[in-house]
Amino acid sequence: MGSIRACGWAARGAGVAAFACERPESLAALLILAVVAAAVARPDPKSAARVAVGLAMIAWATTLSQALFYSMSPRTPWLALGPLVVWREGLAYGLVQSIRFAALTVGGLVLVATTPPDRLLTALVRLRCRSAWRSWRPRRCGSRRWSPARSSR
Repeated sequence: MGSIRACGWAARGAGVAAFACERPESLAALLILAVVAAAVARPDPKSAARVAVGLAMIAWATTLSQALFYSMSPRTPWLALGPLVVWREGLAYGLVQSIRFAALTVGGLVLVATTPPDRLLTALVRLRCRSAWRSWRPRRCGSRRWSPARSSR
C-alpha cells in the first residue's frame, strides 16, 4: 500500500473514530494519539504554539457557548450570574465537542504537514476532488504546466 493511500486511510480512520466516539476518555485518547503524531513530525515551535493557542481559544469558546445555551434535558445549573446560567451538562458537552474538534484538527495538520504538496494534490485528484485540482493548480511551474501524472516521484 502506497504512502498516499496509507495516510488517506489513517485520516479516514481518525475521522470516523472522532465521530463514532462519544465518551470523553476515548476522544482524549484520540487527541493524545494525534499530539504524539504531531510531536514525531517535529513541528516548528512557533507553529506548534500558534496551533495550541488557536485550539485553546476555540475550546474555550465552544465550551462556554455550550454551557450557556445548552437546551437538552436534564439541565443542572452550575453557576448563575444574573440572567446567565452556566449549565453543568452544557459544560461537559462543550468539552467533548472541543476535544473532538482538537483531535481532528491536529490529525489533519499532521497529515498536511508530513505530506509533500504535490503528493497531497495528486491524492486529492485520485480521490476525484476535481475542485481541489481546479482551484489549487499553479498557473505555471517554470516553463511547463503541472499535471498529476508528472508529479509521482
